[in-house]
Amino acid sequence: MTQNEVFLELSPGLEASGTARAAVTKKYGDLSEERLVDLRLAVAALVTNSIRAQHEVPILVHLWQDGSAATDVHGKVTDDGSGAETLRAGSRDDPVRLKVLDAVTRDWGVADDSAWFVA
Repeated sequence: MTQNEVFLELSPGLEASGTARAAVTKKYGDLSEERLVDLRLAVAALVTNSIRAQHEVPILVHLWQDGSAATDVHGKVTDDGSGAETLRAGSRDDPVRLKVLDAVTRDWGVADDSAWFVA
């Protein structure tokens, strides 16, 4: 694990999104307020998406900064694949979530059973 890396395993319940946001604040609190808010929103949107899509499999959150652009934070949220599938389908029930991700990330997408972003 690198210095600016976070791994979380969250139960898919009401507290998961808050736990993820708190971990973001603790690890990346030195970012500007605007960047920190955007990062927290991206993580919360993807964790909430996983909670809404399924209720049994733990949600895995991985955040990191790499050497290519130390200011970028990369994130990946993994569940049983249901969360990624709802995003792949355009999240017809909640298109606002997609607009939030577009607004607060440089890029995002889905691959296999995960959703990823760069903020």
